[in-house]
Amino acid sequence: MYKKLDLYMTLQVHEKAELEIISGAYKRLSKKYHPDINKDKNAEEKMKQINYAFSILSDADERKKYDDYLKNIVQKNSYSHLYNYPKEFHKEIKKASKLLNSYFECLSSGDIKAGFDKISLIDKKKITLSDFLNWQKQVLKYFKIIDWDISFKNIDNSRINIGDVINVFVFNVVIEEREALLGKCNVVNIERLVLSEGDNLGVYLGYEDLKEETRKLLKAVNSTMETIEDSEFAIGEKLIRKYVNEEVKRALKYNRSFSLIMVEVFLNKGDNMNKEDFEAIITKVMATTRSSDKVTALTSERLMVFLPETGLRGAKKAAEKIKIALMEHSINTGKSQLFKVEIAAHKD
Repeated sequence: MYKKLDLYMTLQVHEKAELEIISGAYKRLSKKYHPDINKDKNAEEKMKQINYAFSILSDADERKKYDDYLKNIVQKNSYSHLYNYPKEFHKEIKKASKLLNSYFECLSSGDIKAGFDKISLIDKKKITLSDFLNWQKQVLKYFKIIDWDISFKNIDNSRINIGDVINVFVFNVVIEEREALLGKCNVVNIERLVLSEGDNLGVYLGYEDLKEETRKLLKAVNSTMETIEDSEFAIGEKLIRKYVNEEVKRALKYNRSFSLIMVEVFLNKGDNMNKEDFEAIITKVMATTRSSDKVTALTSERLMVFLPETGLRGAKKAAEKIKIALMEHSINTGKSQLFKVEIAAHKD
């Protein structure tokens, strides 16, 4: 039934949408397309599709099967360039793709040592496990890999002319990552090589000195933090405006809801808020939110939580969760802090 139907598009939700958002979308669309309300001749068929999509996406096991089905389609498409090469290459290209995917799984889950095991022998001659662990720990502190998509590009043996390299497999990788400092998600397009070195397959990094790469990363992070401070969190305000504008457009098009929650910290007279304390508060707030929500600092004592596809009722629940989490944080740390959590705006 409905084999070619895009279930996420049918419910007008993102592929990573949580059950709460999916349920909200279903209720909204049901009101719009139910045959008792909508007299359009296509409304009944549309409602059947909506019911079918919800029956799959609201069931964890069925949704996993559907997501796996989508991944298989993407994977087949990612191997489309295979047919430019003789059949004897196909098996090794697929092995290289699986290795690269496994490498990103390790980085995403924080299993850094296992990730090191998957890099090329050429890299291991220049990079120690200690340097790799330190580099990735710093990366994971500021950037969290959310998702990635790998597609085979070509075989280009001219790329690497050292060691015992037999074949160089070139892949395009699209990475979705969350940047902790700015509380935003980025999409990064990179190229990654997998080397066939005798009997070994390895992900090629190509760094001469990882300690230097780590220093570059920390320098960039410090520069970003200074920019945030110098601009009095203007970046955060711009991000919130951007999210709101985007959501308003979606709301007008699909009649979607959204909400904004403001969190303010009040200190005793003479007390100052240091970076570590404020970052701890942001972490506590983020722990109460969904993956689709956005948490952004506006000043050194104020932050905004953006809740897509969430009306007043859902915003009240979210605000209550934040209040409880911050009260517990204040008690556990022994800090004399008061918090004001209020719904700044909403659209049902």
